[in-house]
Amino acid sequence: SVADGISASGIFGQVCGTTAPGFGAAPAQLTKMPFRQHPTTGTYYHQNLDLSVKLMPKRCSMVFSSRDPAMELGIIMAAGIGGTSNDLGIDPATSATYRRGPKGTSFEFEPLGTANGRPMYRAVLIAP
Repeated sequence: SVADGISASGIFGQVCGTTAPGFGAAPAQLTKMPFRQHPTTGTYYHQNLDLSVKLMPKRCSMVFSSRDPAMELGIIMAAGIGGTSNDLGIDPATSATYRRGPKGTSFEFEPLGTANGRPMYRAVLIAP
């Protein structure tokens, strides 16, 4: 099923926000939740939601589907990562959202279009 903004933000904050900037503890966070890791790609897939997490050097990325409005999702996702910055930037044309994240990271959120008729989004936290 699709994720609402609160669920997506909570998962992203717990997996990416709390483990920034190195994301080394992210796999341990993912094992506490209903995720399964794909043996070939290394991507973690949520067992109940249309949501996946990919860990890369200096990046923690989450792709998910949601029916919530894109701009609302961007704001909720940006708020959920922690940190003290209030420098939220939103592109009114695309709803892409940018913010300084915790511990020197940067946050980006963007709509990806649709898959199987569902709007898809990507949120990523990038280490310095």
